[in-house]
Amino acid sequence: MATLKDVAQRASVSIATASRVLNGKGTYTKTTEEIVRKTALELGYTPNLTAKGLKTGLTGTIAVAIHSYMLLSFPHLLHSIISVVKAQKYGVEVVAAETFEDCAWLARSGKYDGLLISGVTASAGLSAHW
Repeated sequence: MATLKDVAQRASVSIATASRVLNGKGTYTKTTEEIVRKTALELGYTPNLTAKGLKTGLTGTIAVAIHSYMLLSFPHLLHSIISVVKAQKYGVEVVAAETFEDCAWLARSGKYDGLLISGVTASAGLSAHW
């Protein structure tokens, strides 16, 4: 598996330049962009999402906490949510949740950059956990 360092070496640029090009941030010439992207494609480079998450503090994933009855009763709602979230370049994890306590646990887990909640009901002891 090719690393960012491999791409940078083959493209004869610094690791920082290769990173800027592949992340679409910062400044670089069109020629440099073409060389780096072509090299990354040739080497089969894919970003290491775990390493990126450690650096940015983000997971790239949004959880959709949805009550189980809604999965069967409103599948179009879930489809719409997933479409919108994916369009924003996030992964989606659908989690069946029955109570707000379930949602609070998801929010505290650190696995997600965001949490969308649908059809979940409150239960006893809610204020003590939030």
